[in-house]
Amino acid sequence: MNEIKQTLQQDADALLKRLQQSRSNGTGVTLSVGDVGVLCEEIEQLKEQIKVYGKMTDCWYWSGADYYVEDPFEYDLTDMDAYEIIELEKYQTTPRVPEYFCKVFEDEDTCEIIAFSDYADAENAIAHNKVIIEGAEP
Repeated sequence: MNEIKQTLQQDADALLKRLQQSRSNGTGVTLSVGDVGVLCEEIEQLKEQIKVYGKMTDCWYWSGADYYVEDPFEYDLTDMDAYEIIELEKYQTTPRVPEYFCKVFEDEDTCEIIAFSDYADAENAIAHNKVIIEGAEP
């Protein structure tokens, strides 16, 4: 999403520069149909990216902790003394999307760990493993 924002910013900066040059030259300010088309396309791309990412959620990390939390009070902050300030790092994350990992065998001795975005695909890989390792029917 940052790449899209950067692209939009670059295009906006380029158009602004052209508009400023037109103004300083005493000419009228005009945009070509192509300029408007490019901006509309990029706005649509940004809208699609927003749909994909959905609502951002907050999470926190306490330096030295082994995990992130969705509520800063999940950390035990009660041991803090009266004059202590504790710093937590706040992050915004996209919704969690599960990935499924399993070994996929080429033969009985050769395998590779592969990530699947769909659980059914991982199950199919396991079924393939049974055929390779046990000689079982799929």
